[in-house]
Amino acid sequence: MPDYNVKKGTAFHAGPDGSRHLHVVVSDPDSTGHVLILNMSTGITLPTDGDGYCVLSPGEHPFIKHQTIIRYSKARDYCVSTIIAAMRVGSFHPAPDVSATLLKKIQTACVDNPSLEERYYKYFQYF
Repeated sequence: MPDYNVKKGTAFHAGPDGSRHLHVVVSDPDSTGHVLILNMSTGITLPTDGDGYCVLSPGEHPFIKHQTIIRYSKARDYCVSTIIAAMRVGSFHPAPDVSATLLKKIQTACVDNPSLEERYYKYFQYF
């Protein structure tokens, strides 16, 4: 069985009904072992109202083939052990980690993002 290492920049596929959106861990674990997770989506009309989306282009990650956005409104926090357990049973599928440059871009757009629920602001200290 593979030894999964979940850290800032770890990427994995997960989603309901096999949609398998790409997710990325954007923080180090807090004192309880939880990390902030954001997902990427394509095929969405990009906002024109400055809603705080982070737009990614093809090539910024091996999985990104079309213009993609980070869905800050869909942010979640998971315990690292839960992510690892989901990888072990095949519910989450590991993907190549995001680059340090891409991680910084996602984190920078996260701070003061109007779409991110305030309860997730505590993770900023773990960026």
